Amino acid sequence: MKSKKLQITAVSNKGDLSFPAQQKSLIALANKAVSGSGVGELSSSSLKRWSAENSVTMSSKVSGMNTLLSVSARTNNPEPGFQLINQRITHSTINDNIWASLQNAQIQALKTLDQRPAEKFAQQMYETRYADDRTKLLQENQIAQFTAADALAADRQLFSSPADITFVIVGNVAEDKLLPLITRYLGSIKHSDSPLAAGKPLTRATDNASVTVKEQNEPVAQVSQWKRYASRTPVNLATRMALDAFNVALAKDLRINIREQASGAYSVSSRLSVDPQAKDISHLLAFTCQPERHDELLTLANEVMVKRLAKGISEQELNEYQQNVQRSLDIQQRSVQQLANTIVNSLIQYDDPAAWTEQAQLLKQMTVENVNTAVKQYLSHPVNTYTGVLLPK
Repeated sequence: MKSKKLQITAVSNKGDLSFPAQQKSLIALANKAVSGSGVGELSSSSLKRWSAENSVTMSSKVSGMNTLLSVSARTNNPEPGFQLINQRITHSTINDNIWASLQNAQIQALKTLDQRPAEKFAQQMYETRYADDRTKLLQENQIAQFTAADALAADRQLFSSPADITFVIVGNVAEDKLLPLITRYLGSIKHSDSPLAAGKPLTRATDNASVTVKEQNEPVAQVSQWKRYASRTPVNLATRMALDAFNVALAKDLRINIREQASGAYSVSSRLSVDPQAKDISHLLAFTCQPERHDELLTLANEVMVKRLAKGISEQELNEYQQNVQRSLDIQQRSVQQLANTIVNSLIQYDDPAAWTEQAQLLKQMTVENVNTAVKQYLSHPVNTYTGVLLPK
């Protein structure tokens, strides 16, 4: 890897699901405000200037069970990257004006939600799929009462326990140069007096649900169908690859049968996701179509999935999947950013930063038989189905 880029990512096992319902939806906002403010003695504008002078950039992302803090630096000058990630964790600040601006924008977005029917519909389906108050939007007064000090305190808790942070460092820097920087800037991070507990997965709704809303401004229907499958045991990398290979073939079937042959459908997508903490698998089928045909096309889409489950994937389809994934792996090895992302995802999904290294070997070991066996085992019997249809007014 000849890149001059160094990527340092702090992965905390705390995210917005570590917070109670009355705060959860504000944590990402708090994180954004703190990330946009200064650190230590540096103001927001001073930090931007310092970052530009030292060729470093920083980004942060809060998800349900994790928070990622990523810093990009140069291999020929790595110290500023370590300084920045240390200061962001240990000496974060918040600019009152930045918080007030983001807070007001959140309140205005809540007030005008009715003007964005697709977003409102997505929120309604989100709440429908779970029996958990943490999915609900906060009221205006709850957002207004959350002060800049509250936001800073909440953000600091995301990285309050060094024992719960994993640092992923990717770049072509000699070990004798890295180790002193790791010791000085990462090893010195201290434990907080108020460590945050790890979050718990959202409680799934146990009843099937079907929601139809007539609020769409455009003359199209938007259809979403989630099917949830209980894996009961963790889904390992080999199984995940088998499910992904199947979904590629299924998505192709849906495009041909729904969008290309059944006139009236404008777009169609098929997405599989695995929640490692909740030990479940979700399949999302989504498409837009002529409003009068949404029932017919949803029925057709489900028939396509049933047929593909029974048929499985073919040797040719598996070969195509293997070639495409291998191509991606080859590209990934040449990109510091992509390799860092892969290691982080491996850590989050499989609790093992090295799990991804098995992918090339597992790819060669994939057979039509083991793919189809895994698919039938995991995707034959959905536990719940949640269907949503957004129609024109």
